[in-house]
Amino acid sequence: MAEKKEKDKTLKAVRSADFKSVYVNFSHFSLTNLELIIDSGIRNQDEVEISTRMIMSPEHAKVFAEKLKEVIEIHKKNTKDAEK
Repeated sequence: MAEKKEKDKTLKAVRSADFKSVYVNFSHFSLTNLELIIDSGIRNQDEVEISTRMIMSPEHAKVFAEKLKEVIEIHKKNTKDAEK
């Protein structure tokens, strides 16, 4: 596993020509045997406007979840330190 993490660090991220950032405050998760589907968008009172969909394999979802957990822990630590 350590070898895989080392390899991931050497990847070069290149943005596609149609790359865009989207703010979301709502996400809905669906799961099949082969895919995790995350629909996200903006919730306004009784309506949600879905603007993005991410589809990934359960294995990629596990990696995504672990990385998200790491980033949240860093945020918690930084926020806690900033409050002192």
